[in-house]
Amino acid sequence: MIIKRLITLFLALGLVISFCKSSIASRRLLDRIVAVVNGEVITWSELRKLIPAQMLDSIEQLPAEKRDKAINLLESESLDKMIRVKLQVQEAKRLKLSVGDAEVDAAINDIKAKYGLNDEELLKTLKGQKLTLKQYRSNLREQLTVSRVVNDVVKSKVIVDEEEVNKKLKEQYPELVPGKSEARLRLICLKHGEERTKQEAMMLADEIKKRCEAGENFEELAKIYSSDPSAESGGDLGFVRRGTILPEIENAAFSLDEGGISEPLSIDDAVWLIMAESFKDQTSEIYAKKEIIRNQLRESAFKRRYSTWLARLKGKADIEIKLN
Repeated sequence: MIIKRLITLFLALGLVISFCKSSIASRRLLDRIVAVVNGEVITWSELRKLIPAQMLDSIEQLPAEKRDKAINLLESESLDKMIRVKLQVQEAKRLKLSVGDAEVDAAINDIKAKYGLNDEELLKTLKGQKLTLKQYRSNLREQLTVSRVVNDVVKSKVIVDEEEVNKKLKEQYPELVPGKSEARLRLICLKHGEERTKQEAMMLADEIKKRCEAGENFEELAKIYSSDPSAESGGDLGFVRRGTILPEIENAAFSLDEGGISEPLSIDDAVWLIMAESFKDQTSEIYAKKEIIRNQLRESAFKRRYSTWLARLKGKADIEIKLN
């Protein structure tokens, strides 16, 4: 009886040992090498840490045939990202660009300030993401290193051509012009023909202009003398944008100072007096639009240069992928 128990115990121990060995082998298999980049390895467990748990959970709900395909695609895309990051970190090392502890500390303090976290809350947040503070610092250092090498090698070399900015501005916002862009105008229109001759209209216009300069109100005189439909409102045309009125009137109006009155203008069958009450200047709007365009061109140029630089790094690298 005792012998049978001993045999049973030995068999049980054998199974436990066998199971332990199998479990260890399984863990080693899970943590296999999935890529080698210039001699540096990327393991499967490192790859899996990059993939958000929620994403994996969603994939697990898919049917088996779709699940395997989705996981393979996700792992392949994530591995490509890891390889790109490793190449950039390696290039930073080659260029002797590094990030010190003080910079990592400063970045962590900025993150805590941004999200209103204290040390305890930060650690709790990291725990929820299955990260230790050491791992988080390492990840952050890597991100800062990549940012440094990209800024130093790529972004700092991007130059935006100001002629291209001005060209884009004209294409996208043709209505924006430097200086005076809109004028608040009043006018007096003196028709000639049946009631008066052209010469009489010119003389009346001169007289009205002198009366205004002596202090009389242009608005009131427009109501008395103007034959334009705007006479009822004292000749008020409101704000008028360049390119929307007769060229002769526009040229006269936009050459005036605020409150100025033009010389009499003879156009077709009438003589006109133009008063510029005020102007709108689009300089600040132009500056803002140009800044937007400049940033768009800079970002576009950066993406092209960055893509070329990254492709060059990848092209000369020794990369071995062992994902499948």
